[in-house]
Amino acid sequence: MTFSALGDDTRLLIRRYFIAKYQKEWWEKQGYEKMSLSQLLDAVREQHEDDYGILAKLIVTKLVHGNGDEAYSERSANIATAEREFNVTPPVELDEPMEFFGNTFANFVSHPKVTEAVNATVMWANQTGPPMLLLAGPPGVGKTHLALSAAKHIVDAGGNCIFKRESTLIDSIRTAMKDGLNAEGFIDSYSTTPRLIIDDLGAAALTETMRSVLDQIIDARWQHAGGIYTMVTTNLTGSQLPPRIASRLNDATKSKVVRIAAEDYRKRER
Repeated sequence: MTFSALGDDTRLLIRRYFIAKYQKEWWEKQGYEKMSLSQLLDAVREQHEDDYGILAKLIVTKLVHGNGDEAYSERSANIATAEREFNVTPPVELDEPMEFFGNTFANFVSHPKVTEAVNATVMWANQTGPPMLLLAGPPGVGKTHLALSAAKHIVDAGGNCIFKRESTLIDSIRTAMKDGLNAEGFIDSYSTTPRLIIDDLGAAALTETMRSVLDQIIDARWQHAGGIYTMVTTNLTGSQLPPRIASRLNDATKSKVVRIAAEDYRKRER
């Protein structure tokens, strides 16, 4: 395993952590300052097991948020490297460019026609509303902004969340099948992860096999709703969604459906 992708920021984070906990004199006495990053991580793993677990999550979280100056693909590779090394699941899995993670509830430009959607999303993120939430409406009314705001809110509160566009969720499973990997593992992960956000449901052209996979994931999450939470955004109307998926997302006993009848905000800004 090479740790070059983790970089000097990781070393600095480890150094600050231990100096804050044990003082600078202790850090210098251990000889850690002269170690390579690989040696340092091995030493922490062997000698400070509890601290290693805490640091693992801190490092992966830092990589997820990043500092905004490296390419998203590079940051994604670094996150994957850290996840493999530390055996830690990142607090959020995104396939949106990282600048979109700056979307928050605080900077969402609200107006009366989207108030219900904002309130429902905040309640979903806080687990004070129904365990399933469907935001439906035309493009440009803020559905993705709200979905990303929910993901950030969850992570900031110390939780975990997966945010996926329908197209990339399906692509990850299709690629696994093609490459002979454990596609069932991907399907099971999406079916059982505590918080899953699927953005732009219905936008991808799906084969019958992939449609069946998506149905399987949403059905599993519907069956276990309450223990796990699911948010979906779509540009489609209920009649345009596959019937079985529509029935799950429209189940009033488990799901909140908000249909946004607003104008594209991009047109309003012109």
